[in-house]
Amino acid sequence: MSFPAKVLLAASVSALAAAAPAAAADTAPPTVPVAHIFKFTSPSVTTTGAPPQPLIRVDHKAADSVTARLVLTPTTKAGKVKRSAKRISVNLGSFGTNQVVGPAWPANLKLKTGYYSVKLNATAADGSKLARPAGAAGQAKLKVAKGVVISPTPASGPIGARMVALAQAEIGVVEIPKGSNDAPRIATYRTATPGGLVGAWCAYFTSWLASTAGSPVGDRGQGYGRVDDLYAWAQRTGKALPAAGVPIAPGDFMVWDEHIGVVESVGADGTITTIDGNYLDAVTRRVLPADRRGGVLGYVRL
Repeated sequence: MSFPAKVLLAASVSALAAAAPAAAADTAPPTVPVAHIFKFTSPSVTTTGAPPQPLIRVDHKAADSVTARLVLTPTTKAGKVKRSAKRISVNLGSFGTNQVVGPAWPANLKLKTGYYSVKLNATAADGSKLARPAGAAGQAKLKVAKGVVISPTPASGPIGARMVALAQAEIGVVEIPKGSNDAPRIATYRTATPGGLVGAWCAYFTSWLASTAGSPVGDRGQGYGRVDDLYAWAQRTGKALPAAGVPIAPGDFMVWDEHIGVVESVGADGTITTIDGNYLDAVTRRVLPADRRGGVLGYVRL
């Protein structure tokens, strides 16, 4: 089970306006592209933080891939389109159909502060355009706040830096099919825990990060499939840090009851960016404001 940089938002996080219902797993894909999921992993970002990370699913019966873009329209806080608004088109390239994906945001695209209404458009190879029948999503809201550039917090050590780099390369890996706790790449994460069975995989992901970075977890380096077991090992071996009172750094594991992720960056305002396996059924980047860390049991530093 999963739950609940650079400098991110100090103001309150606005709620995602268009929470997208997923299509039933046993429903056949349509003959035209249909957006069944579209939302941001965080509906708020800053000008100096990590870029927006969209999560998208476009279903199509005959096409293996679609070409998609987002259209961002500046709005007021209340959601009213500004008279002088200039729409921004964000090309997401091509990606596979019938599964949740996290297309990369263009590295050179920077957004100004403010509020945006965001619409998803997609086209299949045969020219068919994205359709939105009743119940299908395709729009969301995004808030961009001004950030302040600061020197990044150093990683917790060479192992920590390697784990962060490894985790960043995995962002966007998703379960196939959604809700299955499995996929070819997720099966690779389980290889760090011999005998690991298909199931909740956030601990498998962190065990794989540690093993691949050269510092496997466990008394015999065997990895763990359960968060409780991994954290108990860290406490037993002096690798656990308390939930408060000790500065944390990129490369530390952040531990909740039955969930774990790796810290990617720490902001001067107390925000923490993590990369989590099995969050929204994917490897996902999350931004946690300083006042939203309830339930954190502690940290693990290898």
